Amino acid sequence: MATPLRKNDLHGTPYKRRSIVEKIIDELEELPFNELIKKCTAFERPIPIEVLLYFLRNKAEHSNSPYFKRLFEAFYTRLELSVTKSISEKQYLNAHHIREEIIGKVLEFLVLDCSGENLKLDYYEVNFNDALQKLRWSILRKIGPSSDKDPLSNSVPLTIDNADENEVSPEVEVAAADFFASSTTKLDDENFRFQLKGAINKLPDKERRVIGLMLQGMQVESIDPEVPTISKALNCTERTVRNRLKSAYGKLQEILPVEEK
Repeated sequence: MATPLRKNDLHGTPYKRRSIVEKIIDELEELPFNELIKKCTAFERPIPIEVLLYFLRNKAEHSNSPYFKRLFEAFYTRLELSVTKSISEKQYLNAHHIREEIIGKVLEFLVLDCSGENLKLDYYEVNFNDALQKLRWSILRKIGPSSDKDPLSNSVPLTIDNADENEVSPEVEVAAADFFASSTTKLDDENFRFQLKGAINKLPDKERRVIGLMLQGMQVESIDPEVPTISKALNCTERTVRNRLKSAYGKLQEILPVEEK
């Protein structure tokens, strides 16, 4: 029988794995360890990643065996694929570093968990994808001009070409995109970059973060729940994001007016 999870949710109710996950764990627990590893690492018929995580957390006595190494490699490969899918090179110029930070944090949780120092991974056994998504948003909140004082370091051209066909970009988002897009040719000018960097860094922190994420090509909102958006990253409503964006755009336009075409 699977070892119960120890952490409680916000209502004080103990976390509980999905019934299918519990069933698979119970079945695999009956197998010799080498057979268990074969089942866990069979990528043609992958088991839920929550099951992989369970055995990584609860088979520490096998941690020095080559079988356990295969279990860890299978988990790492699944984790890397999931993170790569959600943080693509098309979305972020620094996608590699973001992925490394997310993966590194999960592995840090695993190390601390093995030493009994925290129970952060309990919820990952309940809903791994949701837990990973929350971690991703948490890390993305730190991305932006306030993180390294260079709001242009990760900038990408802002267009609405990649928007979902069923989504209509609100006027303020288009206006802001037009503002930065019109400056694209001037971004190679060191003097202009210096002025724009300085102007953005003078904005209030909340507005700087919105502009910073937008400069990285992140959408304000999306109908696809898997797409990272500014409102999710900053944990606020779409309306709040647009209000901050509108305010920031107005201030930047005053400082750096767009040249007439």
